[in-house]
Amino acid sequence: MAGERHGGTHDWGRMVFRLSRIPHGATTNDAVAALVAKALHLSQTDSVKVYSLATTLNPWETPPSRVATVMFLHTPELLAKSKDGQNEWTLEFEPGHDNLVLDTHFWGLTPLNDVAPDKHIADCIAISGLASHAFGSWQPHGDDKTFMWIRDDALKYVPGMRAILYGYESKLVNTDSFQRIGDLSVSFISQIRANGGTLSDAKPLVFLAHSLGGIVLKDAFCRLANSQADSLERRIFSRCKGALMFGVPNFGMEQNHLLSVARGNSTEALVRDLSRESGVYGYLKRLELSFSGIAEVGDMTIYWAFETSTSPTFNPETGDMTGPHSILVDPDSATGHRVKDLPAFVHPIARTHSDMVKLTRSDPNTGPIIELLRRVCGLDIIQDDGHLSSTQFDTVAWSHTEMSTNWHRKDGSGEKRLLRVLEEFMTALDSSDLDIRQSLIVDRFENTCEWVYENEAFITWLGQESGVFWIYGKPGSGKSTLMKLVHADKRTRQHSHKFGTSSCQISAEFFFNFRGTFLQKTLEGLVRSVLRQIMSRLSKFNSRGAKALLSILLQSPSFRHPSRRPWSMTRLEESLRAILEQDQIDLQITFFFDALDEFDGPPEYISRFITYLVSQPAGSHTQTKVCFSSRPWSAFVAAFGGGPKLSVEDFTREDIRHFCTTNLMNALQPSHHHVVSELANNIVVRASGVFLWASLIGKELAAAFTQGQTPSMAELLRLLDSVPTELSDYYHFIVQRIPKNLRWKTYALLEAVVRAQSHGDLRIDYLWRTVLVSDSPDYLAAQATLRALDSRGYEYVAKEPSRSLLLWGGGLVSLTSVSAELMHQTVHEFVTRLDFKDQVLGLLSKVTHENGHSFHFKSLLTFRLNDIRPGINMLSSWSQLDDNGLRPSMSHGIEAEETTGRSCRHFLDSLPSQTITSLTTRLITYLQHWGCYLSAPYERDFKLQLIHSHAGLAAFFGLRLYLQDHIRLDPGYLARVSEADDLLRLLVVAIGFGDAATHERLVSTARFLLENGCGGPGMQNLFQYVLRPEFRFGRVEWKFEHQSCLQAFEQLAILFLEHDPTLASLRIRVGRASWVMPIHVATPSITSWFLDHGADPNQQDALGKTPLDHMRFRSPGGLMPHGTDAYTSLSQCASLLLRHGAKRGRTSRQQWKTFVERIEGEGLDASALQVMPENIYMERKAATAAGNLPDAQSTPATALPEEQAAQPKSALSRLIPSLFGAWSRP
Repeated sequence: MAGERHGGTHDWGRMVFRLSRIPHGATTNDAVAALVAKALHLSQTDSVKVYSLATTLNPWETPPSRVATVMFLHTPELLAKSKDGQNEWTLEFEPGHDNLVLDTHFWGLTPLNDVAPDKHIADCIAISGLASHAFGSWQPHGDDKTFMWIRDDALKYVPGMRAILYGYESKLVNTDSFQRIGDLSVSFISQIRANGGTLSDAKPLVFLAHSLGGIVLKDAFCRLANSQADSLERRIFSRCKGALMFGVPNFGMEQNHLLSVARGNSTEALVRDLSRESGVYGYLKRLELSFSGIAEVGDMTIYWAFETSTSPTFNPETGDMTGPHSILVDPDSATGHRVKDLPAFVHPIARTHSDMVKLTRSDPNTGPIIELLRRVCGLDIIQDDGHLSSTQFDTVAWSHTEMSTNWHRKDGSGEKRLLRVLEEFMTALDSSDLDIRQSLIVDRFENTCEWVYENEAFITWLGQESGVFWIYGKPGSGKSTLMKLVHADKRTRQHSHKFGTSSCQISAEFFFNFRGTFLQKTLEGLVRSVLRQIMSRLSKFNSRGAKALLSILLQSPSFRHPSRRPWSMTRLEESLRAILEQDQIDLQITFFFDALDEFDGPPEYISRFITYLVSQPAGSHTQTKVCFSSRPWSAFVAAFGGGPKLSVEDFTREDIRHFCTTNLMNALQPSHHHVVSELANNIVVRASGVFLWASLIGKELAAAFTQGQTPSMAELLRLLDSVPTELSDYYHFIVQRIPKNLRWKTYALLEAVVRAQSHGDLRIDYLWRTVLVSDSPDYLAAQATLRALDSRGYEYVAKEPSRSLLLWGGGLVSLTSVSAELMHQTVHEFVTRLDFKDQVLGLLSKVTHENGHSFHFKSLLTFRLNDIRPGINMLSSWSQLDDNGLRPSMSHGIEAEETTGRSCRHFLDSLPSQTITSLTTRLITYLQHWGCYLSAPYERDFKLQLIHSHAGLAAFFGLRLYLQDHIRLDPGYLARVSEADDLLRLLVVAIGFGDAATHERLVSTARFLLENGCGGPGMQNLFQYVLRPEFRFGRVEWKFEHQSCLQAFEQLAILFLEHDPTLASLRIRVGRASWVMPIHVATPSITSWFLDHGADPNQQDALGKTPLDHMRFRSPGGLMPHGTDAYTSLSQCASLLLRHGAKRGRTSRQQWKTFVERIEGEGLDASALQVMPENIYMERKAATAAGNLPDAQSTPATALPEEQAAQPKSALSRLIPSLFGAWSRP
């Protein structure tokens, strides 16, 4: 097969080769064959057979090369002369072009086909097993090697799928490799990341995995899930949708024959990881627990195939597979005990362990396996032509209508109104997160960095009216400190100032911070920040032109935005575009952006944004220029490498010398000053311009003189030589010096810092207690730890937190007066590496599944919620908790489950019942004061019901894995109606109270409960609640959380309808004597569901109104969004109803025209509403007059003739607008 050892006498005609570096212009198999024939000097092109041709996965190749699988009918001379064991050859086909590369090893990722972008639904990566080959392992035995089922069958029957093979070194003999499963999975992830796996347009990922390949895949899933929420690895994980697992030894395999080969060599440890003992109480068991939880929470589709034939084993006497037959992986292990519990997800294959994936051309297993693969790819919900099927709503376009408002009244009221609108605008965009990073950057040391104002390129750029200036350098070289200087120093403005011009000259800055919050590392945060700065600085100009521009901007549709609604990225871009395209005054804007390499997105994307900023539109009077800093990544080099720039490390040599000399002189006694000059010189040489490394090593050297020691120069130089010069290696060096008995606390501290969700998660005293309880197995043990601290006295508790955090952090954590943070972005990158846990904990990492989210959630239950103390000091307690950001931190429980795949059942179940009641009381106290919380029945339910069970607490926090375990241990739990109703009700309440980050997860938990039989008589009331929620507000305004909450309720309503379709005919009471149907108060998505399931678009309520009638009555409230988006939703609902034959009932022609005019007045496209709908009562009246209906079925008593419909007679009718979803306020 393709992976065998071979020499010059090998049968090359049975070998499949991979050909790479094929020129982009070779687009057909014949063209590739001609290239190979030319390169190998073959007389006949048809002796080269090309079986697949695909575009390379390498995202940096422009234009991209191609990859093919080929075979030879006749052995080329180059192969005949190959050395024994050679598996790669270089083919030169034309001078000046890259050489073709031919290989048989297939290492890395190999695409087998291309898919048109509009039909591309998924990428499928096949990963083979132990001592296998990426291509040959999937081929049948025999002389014919022209067929491989993934390439030749799967791609025909799974349209829209791109197949990719993954090859890796996994030999057991003749190898020096000592890699373990964790090493293999990290390498696998690195290959996906390097080959476009993190790009924004990357498709969903599905997998085929055989034997050891499945274990590697499971380990990779666990590492990806455990990665940081905004990391590149998490992007890969978000693409993972499912897998087909073939003979995967989830609980170990028969391995005596393998040990006879591996015993005593470097691969023995890898083989022992696959033992049955490992599946009972070792690595494989823990891996299966984590993987199954991650797959469950991630809604992945996993199918498990198992062998039903015994397999030959290795014969050490003959050196081949002629040993006794054995069951290598039994069905229970191959399915993870699912063979009995989940038969729909398992599939037997009557083959040996190796042959189960070697499908032949007419294999009876091909059909069932292809069907499973189609399901994993989602083809049960995707059309066979590869196009996604979805319900299409009308596109609603904004028309930029002008408002006519007089801002220049003589009484001054116009200017006051302008200032008031500006203040509302600034408030809507404001966030304390936007300015934090800049304040945390250290100022320059004394007079360092002065060279920047002597740099000719920089000074020249400052004097220009437009263009980009790039400041680049290594990590830790001082780029941010330099950017902080140049954006604030008055010399920058002096060099930029234009004399003799009346233009408004302003600047705006943004400092990216990947370790920070969402707004600190995204384009949304940047645009919000610069918009706020530009408008604020414009308002400070006294010129009439500046005020005129402000008034025009604030009147434009892009700025006309209710402050209570969240700003979408589209609206932010429109507002920025309005400034860049204005033609009212001459405006000069200089932007300063720091750390573009910390932008949370592809560098190509932010590069295009920078280019857009400096591209002045035709007719615009706004001129812009940008100064930014970043690492010298290839995307930035490609975009800005040809323009003005400077490299920081080229200018900091003397700065570093001055810094080190001064600090060492200050740190050492005068008697030691003689060594300073030589040490500083050595530091400068080794630092290579990296200021951060120089600072760290300076502290190391100064510490060598403590406790009366006086090291010699030779000893100091040896210390200097022992410290790695690469920052990541230096951090590993620091961790290894921390005593092993403190390593757990180091791990817990660094994990807690990088998993922080709010500023409160970083408070020094909180982190100290969190680390101390991190290893507590249950609540009582955690409480005992905290009581022991209190017994040490106030002085100890006041001083010890800072001392402990510095000790455990080993210098990687820095402290302010109240909070902690990682010392530098490079430390964040070190801590978030996939192998960080292995580096810190060593072998202990194999038995550790908890991470920072787990530790934060323990703290939340153990002591943090207890900080809410109702009573005399309630307001100060509330204020402190709001500053600490408790609401975002309540998502740690969900995050812990999603990232570790393990439930916190043991810890949560250890909480005493009275503690649960106490925690609930404190939750109500906090959420009612600070959060958006539900009024009406929600508030009463939560106050009266209180969470009285562990499962209820888990439901409130959305802990799906806990609930799964709970139901598994108590199968009859959901059959008890009261308990089931309680769980769903608590989930509804949790969505109303929850932070935006938790809403989607809470809906997913509700889906899980419904799928497992939850739902009883209480469903009707819950459905009414989620269909028509009412909100009250504590000390917060309308913002993203509330919009997210509405969307979550909308999803929940559809879930309830899918679970119980009879809810669609439920009568919803509005007042004492009236009712409506669900379709009357539905959103566009819910309306679409009703209509798709056969609902009557002309259902009437108690007053004879149809759904179209309700369009003109409804106002923001219930599930309807706020502001202009409410009219967007109404327009969409009306369009859907009209397409399904909806008619008017109590709405006159004039009222309908008024409704349409109101939609158009909001700048929306109302063309679909222009045709006057028929009136259901007039139609019935006509039918009655024609004798088609009995008179008794004509217009009901409550109905009015068309000409009178505009004059409702009953008092109840006049109350309808306030009854339907009216906005409720305290």
